[in-house]
Amino acid sequence: KVGKHFDLVIGDASFEYTINEARVIQEATLDGIYVIRTAVPQERMGSDDVVRNYKSLSQVEQAFRSMKSVDL
Repeated sequence: KVGKHFDLVIGDASFEYTINEARVIQEATLDGIYVIRTAVPQERMGSDDVVRNYKSLSQVEQAFRSMKSVDL
């Protein structure tokens, strides 16, 4: 994933690289931002609710893992 930030020149007995500063800056503008897409209409679930439900998804997944690992 970080390879896109470097420009490489590979020779027979050597290689050179430079950091693609423009690409690094472009990617940095998206740091900490993610997109959540849902089929639920906004009238039914607002943006805050979508984010809250997405963030609670890990708790649901953990509960299912726990249920599947319980010996009966």
